[in-house]
Amino acid sequence: GVEGALVVPPVEVPTETPEVEVKVVEVVRPPNRDLNIAEVPKYTLCTVVLDSGAGAHVMGVKDCKGHPVKESEMQRMGASFKAANGTTIRHHGEVELKLLVKDSKGQKRPVTSKFEAADDTKALWSVGRICDGGLTSDFNATRAVIRKDGEEIMVFHRANGSLYTAEVEIENPDHVDFRRQGA
Repeated sequence: GVEGALVVPPVEVPTETPEVEVKVVEVVRPPNRDLNIAEVPKYTLCTVVLDSGAGAHVMGVKDCKGHPVKESEMQRMGASFKAANGTTIRHHGEVELKLLVKDSKGQKRPVTSKFEAADDTKALWSVGRICDGGLTSDFNATRAVIRKDGEEIMVFHRANGSLYTAEVEIENPDHVDFRRQGA
């Protein structure tokens, strides 16, 4: 089958022409889809690093695009972030995101988390902030597990022999399921 749509511009037929040959053109579209509707993903993927040295949950502004960023307490205090190489990273404020995370069985769980939005940075979850929030983090050689009251919430896998990372799905505010009324 052919996917997509065939668009034929209108043809002007001179009125003096006594005979007009009409050709029927069929518009073909993918099954179960409306024509001319842009595909908007329901979630965007983001890799988050579990960081024992981070003092805050931080995410790059490109990863939270479309979500409202509000002034945060850190921003009011004039705080900025330092990259590992010592350069200053601009701080934009705080963003609250609704995410889907996976536990070690691959089950998706909804989580809401606040991040400090900053320029060009990896997404980081602060182990200290996680533990301050009443959760536990258990590390071994291959993974780290975050738990609440003993129940597993999510798992991070050790990548490249050092970083513990997890793929999370961020609700896309442009998707019809998540649009706010009046938006």
